[in-house]
Amino acid sequence: KKLYEICCCTAGGKNLGIGGFCCPAGDKVTSLRIAIRLRTPGHGPSADEWGAHTLRDFDHCMKIMIHEISHIVHGNHSAAFYELMEELTVQYDKYRKTGLVLDKQNMPIVGGQKADSGRHNLSLNEARMTALKAAEARARASSIMGGGGQVGGGGSWRNATPAEMAARAASARQRQWDVENGLDNAELEAMAAND
Repeated sequence: KKLYEICCCTAGGKNLGIGGFCCPAGDKVTSLRIAIRLRTPGHGPSADEWGAHTLRDFDHCMKIMIHEISHIVHGNHSAAFYELMEELTVQYDKYRKTGLVLDKQNMPIVGGQKADSGRHNLSLNEARMTALKAAEARARASSIMGGGGQVGGGGSWRNATPAEMAARAASARQRQWDVENGLDNAELEAMAAND
């Protein structure tokens, strides 16, 4: 349901070999999130000299996307996974050659939505205002939903259904995985602000 960019800057130079990852929803149809590395990774003082942070070729990013989409249906790298990946690659190549799904800038136009230019490359002031609005929205939601404020008491979990508690636990595990695999709090908060 969400697509994110993996950046080498916020991960502190960790996991530079990862091109993307997928968190399938488990229904073999949807994904909770897909993250793709759109830029050449690099870390350190000489990184920019060899092209770090430059956008990767569109076809390279699409191949990673096809790989991650295949994980939605087949979680592991099985024969069926590679068959689906090959089928999607052939379909993509066919559409790319015939031009059926590309606009004037060679971007896909069927399904989905294009990136909102107002949400990318913000000025520092615009980014601060966006972060402020997100913080205010979180504060409003917190005041409506309430919070215990004391250890072991007043938590909203007391009235939650088992399904809600399971969803909260899954969300907490996902956030922990993100942190352990190179996505730090600043990047996670930026993702949450764009939701």
